[in-house]
Amino acid sequence: MDRVDAKIESISAGLTEHGWAVVPDFLDMDICQDLVANIRTLQQQGLMHPAGIGRGEQLQVDASVRSDLIYWIDETKLTPPQELALSHLHALQLALNRSLFLGLRSVEAHLTLYRPGGAYAKHVDNFQGTSARVLSCIIYLTPDYHHADGGQLRLYQAETAAGVAANIEVEIDPRGGTLACFLSETVPHEVLTSHRERYSLTAWFRR
Repeated sequence: MDRVDAKIESISAGLTEHGWAVVPDFLDMDICQDLVANIRTLQQQGLMHPAGIGRGEQLQVDASVRSDLIYWIDETKLTPPQELALSHLHALQLALNRSLFLGLRSVEAHLTLYRPGGAYAKHVDNFQGTSARVLSCIIYLTPDYHHADGGQLRLYQAETAAGVAANIEVEIDPRGGTLACFLSETVPHEVLTSHRERYSLTAWFRR
């Protein structure tokens, strides 16, 4: 079994057993560093914007709930590192369709920056009344990350009854090159407070 097949098998097994999976070294660090440079340029150009909560008429910006800056990736005008990263995600999409029969049809993605003090309160990724998002994927880009830098992704068990608190499943360090993925509709999660600039590419596979 080669390295790519081993990663796909690990992701498939994790999603089947837990609803989530983590793969270190999913993306080469040189691509990660190019994407970080991309984000910094976008920020200097004023193109990284505060992320909202909800959609349509219910869309609002509330930094007490979510305080990241984002740039939605347009596949018609990709930079070279964006194109490389998305090629990895499209390959993963095809592989998961073969192994888990998920029926994934498209990918939407944005670049993400959490500044020091940034966080995102507990939530699930599907908007109310829709189940279009099937799988959430985060590729961490931050170089030279240390645990004390914060910004961990905390995943919870699916809530089985109203008013019953979900137990913490895992906390994932956002180390550069790591992929974390989880089922969009059933896995509550949050981003803990970051103590340094935290970079990532966030994507959703949709039906």
